[in-house]
Amino acid sequence: MTREELYEIWAPPGAIWTPWAKAVVFAQYQPEPIEIVPPLGFEAAWLHHSRHTAIVVDLPGAYGVEVGIRLARHGYRPVPLYNAVPRIGLSPELVDVRSIIRSLADRASELVELKLPFDARPAFLLDANRRGMAGRADPGQFDNRSICFPTDFPSAAFLSQQGINAALLISQSDPNPQADLSHVLRRWQEAGIKIFSVVLADNQPPHPIDVQTPSRFRSIWYGWLAALGLIRSPLGGFGGSVPFPGQWGAGG
Repeated sequence: MTREELYEIWAPPGAIWTPWAKAVVFAQYQPEPIEIVPPLGFEAAWLHHSRHTAIVVDLPGAYGVEVGIRLARHGYRPVPLYNAVPRIGLSPELVDVRSIIRSLADRASELVELKLPFDARPAFLLDANRRGMAGRADPGQFDNRSICFPTDFPSAAFLSQQGINAALLISQSDPNPQADLSHVLRRWQEAGIKIFSVVLADNQPPHPIDVQTPSRFRSIWYGWLAALGLIRSPLGGFGGSVPFPGQWGAGG
């Protein structure tokens, strides 16, 4: 399977949500041995396919892909929004992107077999570890921390045009969205889209949440300030080696 074929499985031409799928991780795909992802508690007795609900999956690493496939079995189309590249060479990386790529490849055949319609409701997939750990990256590390922006998602108006009036956030332990994602969900909420949340660790049904106004909300400087300190990859998205003192640039 080529990189292009893998990308078109997850972002098929003609599907409503394909324009938002990120090609960054697919461009780094290389065939590797299958890696078994340990099971993650995901009791979905509460889940039912609704043509009025979009889902945002914010789970760590490959678990997001696994849950995305489970949602696909319920009729949702998983839309990968992973926006970082894996390490180049042997440099230590801050975020494990390689496991995400492997899972996307391993689950591709099942996604094909499901034959989802082009207008299936979306399940947007994010890596909950995308921002890495607190602190600065050390010289020599591969810094592939990333964030999501409101422009990475369809607008509330577009969602409404598709008949969507609610969004469900699936996270591992915190019912509230991460800081960067709150900029997205707050905009949706202000436009009349109801926001719900489900925490897998709690094994409880979804409940409505009020997304609080985040810092620098709707500021024209937000995008620049939010990405300050992150390394843009020449391949697209985020990722590059942290230079040692005296080095020019941060090339990979």
